[in-house]
Amino acid sequence: MPLATPKTHLQALIDGDGIPKDVVNYKQEERGNIATNTNALLRLVEGNTNSTAQAVGSLVAGTDKFFSQMSKNAQISQNLKDSFAGFYTLAANTSHDLAAMQSSLARLIAQVERLQQDLLNTLLNTSIRVPRQDGLSAAHHGQDLAPKHRQAKGTAIQDLGTLLAYLKATQNKLSAYAKEHPGSLALSASPLAGVQSGSVNGDLYGFNAQLGYKHFFGKKKRFGLRYYGSFSYQYGKIQATALSNLVYGAGADALYNFYESTNGRYTTGLFVGFMLAGSTWLLKDAKGYKSLANSLKAGGWQVRQHTTYFQIPLNVGFRSNVSKHHGFEVGLRIPLALNSYLKAQKNQELLDLSYKRNVSVFVNYVYNF
Repeated sequence: MPLATPKTHLQALIDGDGIPKDVVNYKQEERGNIATNTNALLRLVEGNTNSTAQAVGSLVAGTDKFFSQMSKNAQISQNLKDSFAGFYTLAANTSHDLAAMQSSLARLIAQVERLQQDLLNTLLNTSIRVPRQDGLSAAHHGQDLAPKHRQAKGTAIQDLGTLLAYLKATQNKLSAYAKEHPGSLALSASPLAGVQSGSVNGDLYGFNAQLGYKHFFGKKKRFGLRYYGSFSYQYGKIQATALSNLVYGAGADALYNFYESTNGRYTTGLFVGFMLAGSTWLLKDAKGYKSLANSLKAGGWQVRQHTTYFQIPLNVGFRSNVSKHHGFEVGLRIPLALNSYLKAQKNQELLDLSYKRNVSVFVNYVYNF
């Protein structure tokens, strides 16, 4: 389907004759064309699909096809390409996070608008480099720009306007789908084939710190106990969603040394124990989940949302002292409890979003007082 693209005032900027009013006129004309193109895309998908989910799938597929062509232009930044890839990964995955998709799409639209404005500013603030008959460059003011480069920027500006129409049409249908199916994690459209439940895994990286006391029993001091307070912080991404996890609490471990030097300074052994801890999840897209919770409440759902809850990690690992004061340990921390980040229910429909570390692998330096 051919889409409308404003050219008159933009061409003045490409030709180097543009003045500030040309930018204003172009932006006014561009807003009208984006609205026209958005409505045209919506009418097209509504006439060729049977559900909102299929409409979203069709728009995402069409947007991806258009972006793959326009991204060949060198003026399209790698940052924008990465952002689009992140959104498309969310949309095409078999387990869908509607709040994350909507948040990612909103950020992508803002990024496209910024890039388009930056390119417009470049055309306005540069002159054309025109060679003179004697082979020297003509006099000019400000930074110069070859005609072919100006044309490439102009093409990118037009393509970004078309991309905005695709993205805003997708945003419209995605919002409609979220209102129709607030309890659904997945879209069942053909290009977005999904399921009603599922899990997504990712890696988190961070640090942990512990402070405590230990003591051993008997003459051989093979068995002992230690008690400690602990704090850990991890950060990473699941799909394109950035998140952090803080775990804090107190624990106790049973210790067993299967080797000890005659002077007692070198020991090697195992530990196993439990912690009573709090676990807090901090999400970059937390506002999206809050909006989802409010939407569910408005629709008559019973909603519970918790960012912090009780956790029971199991600790197991290997420990060694290499001198009187210095040692190290390698272990696993396995959270046992599964708590809901967002849980909602209405009649027989249930929405349950949970975050849980499957296992944490750690390496600690130990100082013995």
